[in-house]
Amino acid sequence: MTDKLVLGTAQLGFVYGINNDSGKPSLEKAFEILDTAFNNGIGILDTAEAYGNSQEVIGNYLRKNPNKSFNIITKLDANNSPPQEQFMSHIAKNCRTLNIKHLYGYMFHNYLSFKNRIDLYDKLLLAREEGLVTKVGISLYNNNEIEDVLKYYNGFDFI
Repeated sequence: MTDKLVLGTAQLGFVYGINNDSGKPSLEKAFEILDTAFNNGIGILDTAEAYGNSQEVIGNYLRKNPNKSFNIITKLDANNSPPQEQFMSHIAKNCRTLNIKHLYGYMFHNYLSFKNRIDLYDKLLLAREEGLVTKVGISLYNNNEIEDVLKYYNGFDFI
C-alpha cells in the first residue's frame, strides 16, 4: 500500500502545517524523514518551488545518497513564474536543484496561477513530449475549477 502514498515535503523547506509546533526540521531530521520514507516503500515526493528550500534539501539528500531515488512532483511558483521563452530552462533548473535527470510530475500550483499563465500550458505539454517531465498536472480546489479544466484542457495527466 505504501507505493500509493506520496510524501509532501513543504515542511522540509519552511514552517508549515496547522499542527506544526516544532517548526522546520533540521537537515539531519529532514534526511531521517526521507530515509524513513524510502525504506518503507514511499517512492514519490511532492514539493514546490514555493516551499522554501525544500527542493534544495531533497537535492542534497539525493546527492549524499546516490543509491536512493524518488519520483518527484513539483509545482510552478505561482508568484514567480518565468517568461515563456525561459520555461524549459526553468524546469531543467528544478531538475538540477533536485539532483534528478527529469521530473516525474510538474504542476501549476493552483487554478489562478494556471489562468494567469495560460501561455505556459503548451510549453508544459512540450516539456512532457521532450521527456523533461513524465506527467503534467494542476492543483484544483473546487468543482468549477475541475469542470473548466476537464472541459477545455485535456492535456493534464493528473489533477
